[in-house]
Amino acid sequence: MGGGGQSVSAAAIAVLLLLIFGVQGRQLQQEGTWDSMEFKDDFVRVEDGEFVIGENCARKFPISGFNIWEVVEAASLPEGGPVELPGSGQLPNDLENGKEFVTKALDDAVDAGYTVVRAWAHGVTEEYQSMDARGNINERVMSGLDYFMAEAYKRGLKVILSFTSNWTPAGGVDFYAEAVGKEHNDFFSDPGAKELYKKFVEQVVTRKNTIRATSYSEDPTIFAWNLINEPVCRGCAAGTIARWVNEMAPYVKGLDSNHLLTVGEEGYYSTSLSSVMYNPMHGISDWPLEWTQDFVADHENENIDFAAFHAWPDNWNCMDCGPLSLEFFSRWISHHEENCKMLGKPCLLEEFGKENPQRDEYYAIAYDAVDASLREGGSLKGALFWQYYLEGQQATPGEIEDFGVAGPYGVYKSDSAFDIAKENAKTTKDLYTGFVC
Repeated sequence: MGGGGQSVSAAAIAVLLLLIFGVQGRQLQQEGTWDSMEFKDDFVRVEDGEFVIGENCARKFPISGFNIWEVVEAASLPEGGPVELPGSGQLPNDLENGKEFVTKALDDAVDAGYTVVRAWAHGVTEEYQSMDARGNINERVMSGLDYFMAEAYKRGLKVILSFTSNWTPAGGVDFYAEAVGKEHNDFFSDPGAKELYKKFVEQVVTRKNTIRATSYSEDPTIFAWNLINEPVCRGCAAGTIARWVNEMAPYVKGLDSNHLLTVGEEGYYSTSLSSVMYNPMHGISDWPLEWTQDFVADHENENIDFAAFHAWPDNWNCMDCGPLSLEFFSRWISHHEENCKMLGKPCLLEEFGKENPQRDEYYAIAYDAVDASLREGGSLKGALFWQYYLEGQQATPGEIEDFGVAGPYGVYKSDSAFDIAKENAKTTKDLYTGFVC
């Protein structure tokens, strides 16, 4: 009896020592380094206001990367057909097929040290509708999403996927509204439009990847879901978008509790009166008020795990006025960081773009803000630029005429802006280290 007691105690001590030294060993291995492949089977989550990954004492997850457009289309292009994206122009001439566009872009992300890519969970051009008005899934198109996700998993990259978008002709707000005989704004309140959106969400979340045989709800490749990319309800009643979020966020979490969830909006203010002064063109135009977003109210729901905002200094000013100033851009970022601290949630600048000239200056402000926040323990944890272009990729003819071969926002890895983002990826890994136990 006594000998048995000593044996159990010794075993318990051995297990305890193994746990202690195992965690210490992992810390010695990881501190100051980052290997995405080590965590490709782990889900990213939020603990104590930090993005973390791994079991037991979880490691902080450094966030850097880019947005990429039409990956579903690229991976769905017919074999032997023209290697051309219907909505954004010509792919590099040396590609054999659209799938190679996907793999090369993801390889470039890994080579640059990035950890996250943001994309859409649906086709964005009319030829690549992911679901019809009756709720039937287009398998050819969705298999393109399967391919993209499988290739990201192979490389240890994490992906943010948006369920829908305010702007896209396929899979966007207008598609859902028109499918039930309604108009754009009705998407946020009409029962039929909301049910059709929920049907698509359910079919994505419960879908089994045809390549990996893993359901999306169980796929650790997914960093987070966006409920919607940049929701706009012009002239709607105050709080319309917040009420929609309050319905859809628990619905998504009810289907998928493994993944993080955020809204996906630009981050304007309407009902948070003390913040209205930070809107684009405040004092000149009230258009952001009329679009019915409110960054604070829209992210308050307990099912929203983190806050995300966008920045478009060229698009948010009046025509022919030039971009909103560097000072505005800096204030926009810092005020949203303050909001996130108040909300008690980490946040991302998950989409920002800038035309040339001055692109590098705006990129530097964005990434300097991230670096400063990480140094000071702030709420802003990362930034993802819009958008990555493979070398040789070309924009549409109209965009080339107005902006050059990469259009207004395409960034090649040979561009100096890419170098700025790449340096931020390294700095983020250096600064956002340690464990949350």
